[in-house]
Amino acid sequence: MFLSAQTATVPASGIWGFFGGTTTVSLFSIQPWLVPALVGGGMVYVGLPMLILWKARAKWFKAEKKLNDGFWRMAEPEVFVELIRSWTSLGR
Repeated sequence: MFLSAQTATVPASGIWGFFGGTTTVSLFSIQPWLVPALVGGGMVYVGLPMLILWKARAKWFKAEKKLNDGFWRMAEPEVFVELIRSWTSLGR
């Protein structure tokens, strides 16, 4: 639901309103108490994913360290030599 894009039909001003004419206006112009709902929704839509990512960051670092350490413990010496050559461009 996009509160900022919602509209409401209200009686037109002047003689046209007297004869039943209507116009469309922003919902916030006739019900300004909805503005905190828009702001609150924006804080939830942006803040909640950021909070989840921030909390998952520590878990990600722990898992990454565990996987890296496990790989390097199990690697054969030939793997070390080949990777060093690859990283330093000695193998070219």
